[in-house]
Amino acid sequence: MATKTDIANFALGHVGDASIADVDAPTDEAGRVVNLWFKTARRRVLRLANWNCASKRVEIVSDATAPIYGYNNRYLLPGDYVRLVKVKNSGPGAEHSIESSYILTNLDSPIGIKYVFDELDVSRYDEDLVQALAFMLAYYISPKLAQSNTKRENLRNEAYAEANEARDVDTSGQAPQDIAGGSWIRARVQQRDPTKWYG
Repeated sequence: MATKTDIANFALGHVGDASIADVDAPTDEAGRVVNLWFKTARRRVLRLANWNCASKRVEIVSDATAPIYGYNNRYLLPGDYVRLVKVKNSGPGAEHSIESSYILTNLDSPIGIKYVFDELDVSRYDEDLVQALAFMLAYYISPKLAQSNTKRENLRNEAYAEANEARDVDTSGQAPQDIAGGSWIRARVQQRDPTKWYG
C-alpha cells in the first residue's frame, strides 16, 4: 500500500533525485516541485485508463435546461468526474456526447453512468496505477530536476506503458464491457439478458 510520499519518492528516483520526507510539507526545491505537479500528474494518469480501483457507478438526473439542438436532455457530470467508462443503456439509437461538464443524450432521466473519479486516497490505488503515476509525475518534474528531453520522453512512455498494461489486465478479468458511446459488444451481451447492465 503506497502513500503519496512513496509515489513522490518513486518519481524522484526515476529522475535521479534524493527522496523527501513528506510531499505535503516540502523543505527543498525537489519537494516543492513534486508537490506542485502531483495533482496534475494524478488527474492525467487517471484519464489514461478505466482504472477499477478509481471507478464508481451513480445515477444522475437531467438538467432543467435542454441542449439547443441534437439531444433532448443534458446531465451534469459529478464534481469528481475524470473519465467516462460507460452510460447505462447507451448504444445505437441512444448515443451521447460529452460537452463542457455535461453528458448530452436522448435517454430519459435518470441515467446510470460508470466513471473514473479523482480518487485522492492513493492507498486505494493498485500497483499499476501507482507505477503509472510515479512515471507521469517524474515526467512532469523532470524539466526542472533532470533537464533532459530524452529522459523526459522516456518517462512519459513508461507512464503510458503502465496504463496500457493495466487496461489489458482489467479487460482480461471481466465480463464483456460496454464501451462508452456504444459498441457491438453491448448488442451481443443484451441478446443474453437485455435488462442487465454489464461491466
